[in-house]
Amino acid sequence: MTFNKTLLTATMLTLGGFAAMTGANAADALAGGFNVDLEVEATCVINTGTGDIDLGKTLAGAGASTAALGTEIILNCSKGAVYAISLVPTGANVDGTGVMLGGTGTLEEVAYKLTTDAAGLVPWGGTGNTVGGTALLYATDIKNTVYATVTGSADVSPSTYTDAVVINVSY
Repeated sequence: MTFNKTLLTATMLTLGGFAAMTGANAADALAGGFNVDLEVEATCVINTGTGDIDLGKTLAGAGASTAALGTEIILNCSKGAVYAISLVPTGANVDGTGVMLGGTGTLEEVAYKLTTDAAGLVPWGGTGNTVGGTALLYATDIKNTVYATVTGSADVSPSTYTDAVVINVSY
């Protein structure tokens, strides 16, 4: 029986040693990991759409055309971005009015206004009068039409009259 006890004791010690080794290896093992990060910044891109507004021709001294012609301003903004579009004609008028310059020395003026509607009733421009909303997805175009209507007399020298309108977008 002594032999069996010794064999049994040796077997138990061996199994205990394997268990201790396994426990020691488990204690030495490390678990780790890492993050994958990406910072997405808000953005809005302005596309002027169909381009310039050409109010056509009129005879010098004749009444100016009251027809409103428009162009699209197209934005692409980050999903959920709250945006505001303001238009700034010469003089930075917040009521959407501006002047086209031309004629002698490019000092003569023809007045016009920018509106959000073809009827010319809702002014658009400057920082006090904006059109805005919330973007759905960057890939979804945000389309807004701006109209221009001549409001002043065309009793000026024959020439091409023009104004550069600045588009500002805050988001």
